[in-house]
Amino acid sequence: FFQAEDGIRDVAVTGVQTCALPISVVFVGQENFVRDAKAGEIEALLALGLAAKNPRFRSMAWEADTVYEQWRDLNFGAWKAQLETAGASVVLAQFGQMEALDGVVRLPEFKAAYHRLLDQFAARTRRVVLVSPMPFEQPLASHAPDLTQRNGDVAAYANAVREIAKQRGAVFVDLFAPIALRKSATRLTEDGIHLTADGLRDVASLISRDLLSANVAPSAEHEALRAAIVQKNQLWFDCWRPANWSFVYGDRVNQMFGKSGGTEPSLKGAFERDRKSTRLNSSHGYISYAVFCLKK
Repeated sequence: FFQAEDGIRDVAVTGVQTCALPISVVFVGQENFVRDAKAGEIEALLALGLAAKNPRFRSMAWEADTVYEQWRDLNFGAWKAQLETAGASVVLAQFGQMEALDGVVRLPEFKAAYHRLLDQFAARTRRVVLVSPMPFEQPLASHAPDLTQRNGDVAAYANAVREIAKQRGAVFVDLFAPIALRKSATRLTEDGIHLTADGLRDVASLISRDLLSANVAPSAEHEALRAAIVQKNQLWFDCWRPANWSFVYGDRVNQMFGKSGGTEPSLKGAFERDRKSTRLNSSHGYISYAVFCLKK
């Protein structure tokens, strides 16, 4: 999958084949992909396995995203624009676990919604990896519902994702079967849903093994890379999801906080100035630094 002309929009989409660029992988999904961006586990393994191709990774995963809706602030930008700005050549997506709580009755709606979302991705690239939902784990809290009773539904949704991948010529990564069959007593989640540090590590290993057809052995190089990735992803997060977005581009630009005052520009003016700057001592230094680093 990663052996073709990486970094190029599909010839079928553009009609033109240009010179090869480094792989640019964008992660799309729910809370566990957000957690992985903060841990750097999947990215570190893929970066080492694809080192010869000089890969680049950006996480666009968002808490509470589903195939039905990915809520964003006003003027945040549609998927096509977001993926083009990130230079995406591959989208690695995971959905289905939370949607499975609706039961198999919504499977047709799930598949239709997933196809619509993938159509939006296809405006940028048709090269997609679809990761299956993983099964729920028995929660530790005695008062918490036992979601393992819903794993039959999760299996049905995992099979639906497999079917979608086959229909679209996408790569499918199965997490459901290997996790359901694992014998280890080590827990993967803290509450039956959200991955722990051990869970993130194990899931990253499963995904990378499937995509690279090989294991990447842990090493000092791996840990150093992972630590750097965690820092990079924080910079990317601060740049891509600034906390004050609604005061800059959204529906609160006319509020006092967003307006200029005295010799100081409006928040939008400061934000735009800093996005174009590589200086580290601007009024929003974390944003400038993020842009500076991500351009390198």
